[in-house]
Formats: sequence, C-alpha cells, structure tokens
Amino acid sequence: MTSTGADTASEHARVKALFNEVCDISDPAEQRARLQAAEPDEALRQRVWAMLEADRAEATGFSAPLAALKAAALESAAPELKAGDRLGAWTLSEELGHGGMGRVYLAERSDGHYRQRAAIKLLLGWSTPDALAQLARERQILASLNHPHIARLIDGGTTPRGRPYLVMEYVDGERIDRYCDAQGLGLDARLALFEQVCTAVAHAHRQLIVHCDIKPGNVLVGSDGRAMLLDFGIAHLDGQDGELAGGTSAGLTPRYASPEQQAGEAATPASDIYSLGRLLEELLKPLNPRPRRHELHAIVAHATQAQPADRYLDVSGLLADLRRFRAHLPLAALPRRTGYVATKWLRRRWPWVLVGSAVAAGSTAFTFSLIAQRDRAEAEARTTREVSRFMISLFQGADPATGTRHDVTARELIDKGRAKLADSLKDQPAQRARLQAVLGEVYEKLGQMQQAAEMFEQGLKNPDLAPDEEERLQANLALAYANTGRPEAAIAPARRALALSLQGRPPDIGRIANAENRLGISLTNLGQVSEARRLLASSLERRTATEGELSLNVAQVMHNLARAYWRAGDIGAAERAFRRSLDIKREIKSGDESVLTSQRQLARLLVEQGRFDEGLQLAREVLASYERIYGPRSAFLPEMRGELGTLLLDAGQVQEARPLMEAALRDQLDRAGGQVTMPLATAKLQIGRLWLAQDDPRAGPWLRSTLAERIKLHGRVQATGTQLTRTAYVRWLQRQGRFAEAAAELSLLWEERKPREATDTDRLTAQLLRAENAQALGQWADAARLLEEVGAAEQALYGANRAHWLQLRAAQAMGEQRPADALPLNDAAWAATTAILPAGHPGRIAPGLRRHALLLQAGDRARAEALLAELAPAAAALSPESVLRRRYEQLKPRK
Repeated sequence: MTSTGADTASEHARVKALFNEVCDISDPAEQRARLQAAEPDEALRQRVWAMLEADRAEATGFSAPLAALKAAALESAAPELKAGDRLGAWTLSEELGHGGMGRVYLAERSDGHYRQRAAIKLLLGWSTPDALAQLARERQILASLNHPHIARLIDGGTTPRGRPYLVMEYVDGERIDRYCDAQGLGLDARLALFEQVCTAVAHAHRQLIVHCDIKPGNVLVGSDGRAMLLDFGIAHLDGQDGELAGGTSAGLTPRYASPEQQAGEAATPASDIYSLGRLLEELLKPLNPRPRRHELHAIVAHATQAQPADRYLDVSGLLADLRRFRAHLPLAALPRRTGYVATKWLRRRWPWVLVGSAVAAGSTAFTFSLIAQRDRAEAEARTTREVSRFMISLFQGADPATGTRHDVTARELIDKGRAKLADSLKDQPAQRARLQAVLGEVYEKLGQMQQAAEMFEQGLKNPDLAPDEEERLQANLALAYANTGRPEAAIAPARRALALSLQGRPPDIGRIANAENRLGISLTNLGQVSEARRLLASSLERRTATEGELSLNVAQVMHNLARAYWRAGDIGAAERAFRRSLDIKREIKSGDESVLTSQRQLARLLVEQGRFDEGLQLAREVLASYERIYGPRSAFLPEMRGELGTLLLDAGQVQEARPLMEAALRDQLDRAGGQVTMPLATAKLQIGRLWLAQDDPRAGPWLRSTLAERIKLHGRVQATGTQLTRTAYVRWLQRQGRFAEAAAELSLLWEERKPREATDTDRLTAQLLRAENAQALGQWADAARLLEEVGAAEQALYGANRAHWLQLRAAQAMGEQRPADALPLNDAAWAATTAILPAGHPGRIAPGLRRHALLLQAGDRARAEALLAELAPAAAALSPESVLRRRYEQLKPRK
C-alpha cells in the first residue's frame, strides 16, 4: 500500500518527536528501553534508532560516507602528515581534529610573503575520477563565496601521495550553542548571532550553493562575537541548468537534516531552511522565553515543516520574521487572516495612531501652547481614553492567544468599527470625530483610500466639530484625495485647513506655516505654481522668523519651493533652492533621509539640464548611501536603483541602465506580492521607457498594460497618477503611426493638464505631443496654433521640451511649404537635441532620420552622410527588432 503525503508527514512528525525525546539520554541501553516503551511500531523504532546511531557518530566527529571509512582507518594507523610537515606555502602546526572524511590541521604560512594562519583539510577517499571531479566543483564553489560570516577558501592542492587538501580560513572560536551557553547570552544576543548565520546562508543561495549540513558544529563564534559558517564540503553546483541543488550524503546529521535529505533526495535551499530552523530551536532551548514563546515556536515550526513547499520560501523570509519578532511586528509564520496583525499594530502604535493622521498629511508636528487651559487638557485626555477603549474593543477575541475566533481580518475589524461608530458617541462629537479620523487613517494604511476619504468626509459632516478637529480631518481628507489621484479635489480641504489655522487665537505660527506648506505642495502637484510659490514663500518667512534659518522646517519648505520653481521652468532658482536646503540640512545634521531626498531631486534636475556627470555622480552617491545606511533590504534601494537607471537612460548609458531597472522591477514584484502598488507601477513605467527609447516592440503592449494597472490603482481614467504612463504610451502610438488612437489618449491627457498654468512643464509636454499629432494628421492650422501657445511660454522651455519645440517648428515650416525656413530651424533643433542627448543615446535616431531627409531635400548630401556616421552609436543602442534601426541600416552607405 502506498502511503499518502499526509501519512508521510505524520510518520516524520512521530519519528522527530521520538528522536527528540530520547536523543539527550547518554546511555544507549536506556535510549533503547525508553524507545521500546514509547513506540509500539517496530519500523518507526528502527528509523529512530538509525538516527540515534548517526547522531552519536556525528558527536565524536566521524559523520562520513561509508566509502571513506576504510581510508580513514588506514590513515589513522599511519597518518601521512604530522606537525612540522610542509604543504606548498604552508607548514603544519598541529592537528585540530579528524573524522571519516579526513584530518584538519592548523597551519602557518611559511613562504615569506606574509604571516597567516589557516586550517588545512586533508581529504580521504577522494581517489576516483568522480570523487576528484566533485572535489573540483567544491573548490570552485568555495572560491566563489565571499561573505563576512563564511570561512573562505584560501588555497588547495595535493599531498606527495596524491591526496587532495583544501586551505581554509582559520576560525579560532567555539561552536555556537556552547558559546551562547558559556557567555550566558540572552534572547536578543542569540537571535543576533543566528541572523548572522542566516545572512551567510542567504548569500550562498544567491550563488546557487546549498550548504546541506548546517548544525552547531559547523558554526563557530570567534572572540570578536562574529559567527562563521564552516564546511561547504558536501555541497555541489548543478552547472547544467543553473538551479540550486545539493548532494545527498551518508554524512548527514539526523537532528538537523531535512526529511527529504534523510529520504535520500537531493538537498535544496528548503533543506537549509529546515536545518536553520533546527539550529534556532537548539539555541532557544536553554531560554524557554515564556512571554512570547508561541511566536518563536511558530517561526521554528514554519522553518521545519515536513514538506519543503510549506517552509519559508527563502532565507530572507526567515530573517524577515525574526526581525519582525524583535520589532514586535506581526509574524508571517502566524496566520495573516486573523485579527492578530491589526492587534499587534494598534497595541504597539496606539499613541501614534491618535496623532499620526495629521502627520501623514504633511504636518511636521502639532504645536501645543504651554499656557493651554487645564480643562482643554482634561478633555483631550478623555477623548484619548474613549478612542482607545473603542478601538481596542474591536479587537477583543481576535487575538490567536485567546483561543477564540481566528478568522477575522484587519479589514473586517475596521469595517466592524465603522458600522459600530454609526450608532455610537453621537453626544460626544470630539470623540466621534477623532475616531473617524483614526478609522480613516487605518483604512489608508490598509490601502483602502476610497474608504479612508469616506470616513474623513463623514467626520466633517458633524456640525459641532471643534476647529482643531475639523482642521485635522480637512488635512487628512486632502491627503486621501491626493492618494487616490485627485489632486484637484485635494485643494478645497487643504484651503479649509489653512483657513482654520489662521483663525486660532492667539495665532499659532507653526500651524499656519504647516498649512501653507501643505497647500503649496498640493498646488505644485496640480501645476498652479504661482500661488504655490506665494504660499511657500510665506511659510518660509514665518518659519525663518520664529526658528531662524538653520532649522529643519526651513530646509523642508525651501525644498518644496525648489520643486515649485522647477515646475515653472525656473531651473536656476530651483537649483539654488535645492542646494540651500541641502546646506541647511547638513549644517544642522538633520538626518540622512532628509538629505538624501533633496539630493535625489537635485540629481534629476542636473540630468534634465544635460549635466550628466554631475547628476549621475550625485545619484550614485545617494544609492550607495541608502545601501550603507539602511541595509540591503531597504525599500529605498529598488526605488533608487530604478531612478538611477532612468537617469542613466537619459544620459544615453543604456547598457548600465538596463540591469538597474530590471533589478528594481524584480524587487518591486517580490515586495508587491501580486498586488498593484505605486512602487511597482513606477518600476514598470521605467522598464517601459527603456524599451520605448530602444524602439523595442515590447514597449507598446507593456505600456498599455501598465496604464491599465495605473488606472486600476488610482480608480480614475484621468487621474494625475496615470498621466506619465499615458504620455509614454502616446509616444509609442505616434511612433507606430497610430495617430487616431494617440489623439484619443491625448484628449484624456489634456483634460487633466489643461487647468495648469501655461508655464507648467507637464502641460507644455502635452501641448507639444498634441502639436506633433496634428502635424501627422495634416492638421497644420491646429499644429501652428499649439506651437504658438507653447512659444508664448518660451522662458519655461528647457531640455527635452525645448528641443521638441524646435523640431516641430522645423516640421511645420516644411508642412507649410517654407523649405527656406525649415533647415535653419532644424539646425537649431539638432543643436538643442545633441546638447541633451549624448552621442550614444537612442533618442537621437528619430529626429536624426528626419534631419537626414531634410538635408537630402536641401541637396546637402555631404552633411547627410556625415549625420549617418554620427548616428551609428545611437543606432547600436536600439533593439535588434527596432523599425528605426532597420530604416537606419537601409540608409547607411554600402562599403
């Protein structure tokens, strides 16, 4: 009878339980007696007994394939090497240990180059061709591992008798479990050491290497407190398909080997995850941390599931759960569908939840007067207590630890609170309004922006709101509208919040400045830059008067003012404001994130001006800083990689841009977990722009799909958040000659851009695309009108927009049968284009081919042929399937 998967998992669980029950008994006879009494099934007892025998062998250092035992015996009788012997550049000092696989010696470098100690592993039983081939793979594997928590391979060779040896980094330390006990380490210190081991294993997995034998004896901790992972000696790399794989071996340690390894199957990364779970269990055993024992048990249980597919997907997942545990965050190992997630979040952050909604709206702090009335303070305290009781009541019975209902989701709990609030606290408007703000904030955290806006709207219907409560709700509503792609709707509540801040008696300068700054940002996003600049200037003046110039608030408003200058095309003023903001932030040591935010914006501004060396150097410094400060798993890294890739693309450095953009997309896909998120939508747009620049046929379908996802994300076809993707899609449609479809998309784009001021850069871009489409459709009068409107804002034209405008003016001259005017205009256009697009930029090809045709029409064949030679690097950057590339190849003179 064939056993089912469930039977196999059940048997394995029983074998594991029996092994754990008797493994610590030192007397084998007592072990056998205890096993006989505990388990009637003879087959299961035999399996456990085999594991116990292997475990005893491992404890004395002789865990080895049977094929090597004879060689080990011979070597024990007459060892080839002894202290004082020399192998290559190394002199043996003493024997450190031996086992069935060979002997390990401490050695000193003796070739006179420099002093160094190492561990030399003399391998036995490796005389067959297959074994030597495996050893060659092992040496190649070890040489590829370079990590601060992995003992590295230094050298290798053969003895005079032809036996192979490896020279490894010597780790003078104690095995991790004994080190933890000897040092009396607590929970946090043990977890920190274990995390070091996890980072080493994760690094090996990224190199397509599986360790296969993770156990305490293979992890040493040095005097510096650093854990080192040893002995990748049974791992091998499957070079055929590049997938992770590991060997099977009789040298496995049963206590730590996964079920599939014990069954003789090849090891995989999931096998190492199982072993890591067992190692963690061993490290935690002396502590028995009762307060949160169930969470640690959940982590170990998830890592050591019988079926590989049921474990953590990778070591990063295990690491992430450990860090969540240490930060008191909800664990992935516990059911995500329960109210556990929301309970943990609210219990940790409850004080911040109460005040956080206004912070999220852009306010830096609430300034409370030191001479406030006592009754107001008491009322605030009552409100806080009432809100706390109400919210915590929603989560009663939803914590898994209570043993009651476990299938309540965070969304269901918030919906429950929303329904409950409809009939509650009607006689307490302050508490009711605060709760509506908090529920709206939680909806926002859950990504339910529409529900968040509805909660804020309901709160504002209360006629008895205190001014400060209304101000808070208005600010939150403005933020919710902005997050649902409705910047135009955000203006009214932002204005109301400012009006309420001006009504305070006595006036609170900080609140007024915050409200002006918030409204200024909203207006900038909507392209209403004149009013935005006035408000931001007022906010800056208030902040400077009350705090002096050297304050973070002043620097932040200066940063926002720079954005408004930039939007209006005043590039010089924008750069000066960004640099002044950075100077202030550095002088007051405001913190890394604040500085890096301004550096990112400045890098973009420099690249847009064609100052590629300055901008790219700054962007690379920002990326390096993010990695150094926030670590390799920071959410900043994929965002900044994609951003640097975009800047490199703008600079024509396509080959360097592509891997950064692709890495950013992979990371965002992993983080999104199948959902549509803003960072993922941005990464997809970046890839679309790359393919568009290269005239890759994949660009169109990709951009069309990305646009649909953007619309779904923002909830509206014409949402501001969709327009950058729509702009890229229009460019692709025009390149394909699908001008009718482009006209339909341009109509949607223009509906959003039209209300902006005439100097707004995005509005100018839309106007230029409309003019290009009109020319292609033969609507020369419409095109002339559009170009005239853009020309009226010429002072705001720079970079790509200016080059595009000049190109279209030259095309307009040709369309209106004015060839004498066309060539001088095209000369100016080409000069502007080459000033912002370097020689290898694929964006040169389309305007270059149009210029080539114009030069031929003018009879200037010499310049036309020179232009084709000039375009060669740009053509090489195009996709091999590019239509533009084929056109270029057809025009090139034949040699």
